[in-house]
Amino acid sequence: EWALASHVGVHPHIAACKQVAMHRDSDSDIVCCLETGVTDGRFAGRRPSLFPESYVCIVSEFLDQGTLQTLMDTQAVTPECMAAIVRQVSSGLAFLHSRCRTHEDLGPSTVLFKRLPRKNDKLVVKLANAGLARRSAERQFDHSLFGSLVCFMGVDGPFQHYQAVEEQARALTDFRDAAPKGQGWQLWNSLSDLINWLWRGEVNMAEVECMEVLQGHEVRVPMTSAKHLEQLAKDSLLRRCLASHAQRKPAEVPSLQLQSFTAAMP
Repeated sequence: EWALASHVGVHPHIAACKQVAMHRDSDSDIVCCLETGVTDGRFAGRRPSLFPESYVCIVSEFLDQGTLQTLMDTQAVTPECMAAIVRQVSSGLAFLHSRCRTHEDLGPSTVLFKRLPRKNDKLVVKLANAGLARRSAERQFDHSLFGSLVCFMGVDGPFQHYQAVEEQARALTDFRDAAPKGQGWQLWNSLSDLINWLWRGEVNMAEVECMEVLQGHEVRVPMTSAKHLEQLAKDSLLRRCLASHAQRKPAEVPSLQLQSFTAAMP
């Protein structure tokens, strides 16, 4: 995972992995999380009889504006914003596909945003979990997920991966019915055509990235909204840390012991 992530993370629309380190689990943080996963049934198989003392940890780039899901929950996403997200996500996917990798985990929680320095209202889109991309020449699963993601941005409700033809037809109708009445309806219609092409396998990611209708658009949020998104991203990270600490045994504050090294880039 580190070898792949450190290689594909050089792309501007893929989240970078900064460092790999050995973490000595002296406070049993990781053991507690693993035991909880086994107890809750999230991990298959029997509970290991022995856990290691140290674990390999990958330090990832912090994307300070959170996920697409957070953006959808807090902002009105315009057709222009959708076009910018589609162009940048397709760029990251095209890069993976050109290296015989498929993402296979595309969704509103794996599309993240980062505020650009000195451009306070402009966000860049980055794909997470690229280090877990599978070596494969199969592309349609990513295309199907991407079509479902574009559809999700235009309709109310949770993200769903539409795979059956009947489901796709209903979802596409809902997307078209949600078109804005004024400015932006032509771009919306183009996005609905793109959803259909993706589901039918009639276009690849490199072609999507270069579509003329997607050019010239950016993801922009007001400065106050950007600060709010950044705080939400930090709060989410803090909640995960506190939840992990609350599950620990014993309950004292942990001391993170890292034997750090920077791996050679492949």
